[in-house]
Amino acid sequence: MTGATIFSGGGGSDIGMSEAGIDVRWGVEKDEGITRVAQQNGLNIQQGALTAADPSNFEPVDCLHASPPCPSFSVAKTGGEETDEDVSLAEATVRFLEEIRPKIFTLENVWGYRRSESWHLIQQWLQRRGYGWNAWKLNCADYGVPQTRKRMIVAARKGGPRPNKPPAIHAENPSSGGLFGDALN
Repeated sequence: MTGATIFSGGGGSDIGMSEAGIDVRWGVEKDEGITRVAQQNGLNIQQGALTAADPSNFEPVDCLHASPPCPSFSVAKTGGEETDEDVSLAEATVRFLEEIRPKIFTLENVWGYRRSESWHLIQQWLQRRGYGWNAWKLNCADYGVPQTRKRMIVAARKGGPRPNKPPAIHAENPSSGGLFGDALN
C-alpha cells in the first residue's frame, strides 16, 4: 500500500504511516523551514502552498492523509473564525482527492473543525464519491501520545464499509478491533 500526506508538517504522519507498513511516496508542506527539517530526516516532502500545487503532478497513492492548519478552529484562539484561506485549503484538499482518488483518506484536526465550511466541503466530496467515513473526537493520550489532546480524527474508505473507531490502546479499558477491520484492503 502506498501513501502520501498534505499539510505534512515535520512528517509525523509520514513516519506513522511508514511504521504501519505503508510506503509513503510524497508529502506537501507550506513552511520552508519545516519542510527542510522533514527532508533532512529522509522524508520526500515538497515545499509549497497546497493552493498553488497541481495535484496531477503527484503520483496517485492508496492512502492520503491531511492535517489542515487548525488555529481558526482551536479553543486556544479566542474569537477564532474560519478564514477565506481555510476554505481555500479545503478546496485544495478536494482537488487533491479528486485527482488522487485514494482508497483511504484520513484527516486530523481540532474538534472545532467539525463545524467548519472547510470540513463540510471535504465531507460532501467524500459522500458524493462513495466513501464510507466516520469522524471521532479522540484523546491522543489513549493512543500513546504523551499529552492529553482531543482531536477530530476522520477515516474514510472508498466503496467499503465505514471504518471502525480505532482501538484505544492506552486507555483505562482498551477497546479491541481495528480501524479497517483485519486488513487495510
